[in-house]
Amino acid sequence: CMRCLEDDRRGDQFLRLDWLCAAITICEIHCVPLWLYEEPLGALQCFHDDNGARFTFFTRSHSHYSGRRKDEAVLRALCRFEQALKRALAGEVRTLPGLDSIAFVAVVTDLIWALLQTVARDGTRLAHHFEVEHFPVPPGWRAPYTLRALSGLDIWFRQSVLAIVACLLLPTYFADLITVSSHLGRPDTDARLLDVLGPENVDTLLGRAHRWPIYFRLRMEKAARSRPISRDVKRKSTD
Repeated sequence: CMRCLEDDRRGDQFLRLDWLCAAITICEIHCVPLWLYEEPLGALQCFHDDNGARFTFFTRSHSHYSGRRKDEAVLRALCRFEQALKRALAGEVRTLPGLDSIAFVAVVTDLIWALLQTVARDGTRLAHHFEVEHFPVPPGWRAPYTLRALSGLDIWFRQSVLAIVACLLLPTYFADLITVSSHLGRPDTDARLLDVLGPENVDTLLGRAHRWPIYFRLRMEKAARSRPISRDVKRKSTD
């Protein structure tokens, strides 16, 4: 977080445990996106004064996040979801309305699995077809799925996937993340998602439904019964 680093210019401890959590991409204190440096400690420079050697940060570091600044309401919404997920991963009872920790982590894990599945001949994954306008999936993404998928993804990929999951899980609660033109938040979103995912992957996903919150399980099972049959997945529209 560039704002946290600026607060630490006097040489204080700059490492935050939140920065090391795979579920966190937004700073809870300053509500700005975390930044991934291409080179380790690339923002640091050392200087000497009467108190000895100290570290500070280049002022130009601000440009890294100012160009990617989102609407404040959108950042707050995603931050709220991430912090709730972090609490759930830590086993805390208080997470989001109607979600206990075990069910919350289970449904997020399964949705991430679904979003990383290849669903088209051009190699695109489900996430490409349901991206959030404010947090788009980086172009050309072909990240492989692993058991530690979220931890293994670049921070921008994590941010995109977590935003989609928030919209799928509680579209009303996270309405700030959804725009009118989005595929997310519509009455037929669940059915369309299962249709794009494909029959084999749908069977695998619904086979895990016993772990989910009951309202979400019933939603997806209803969508599975009503979804249209698609013979082929077309390339995502760019309009």
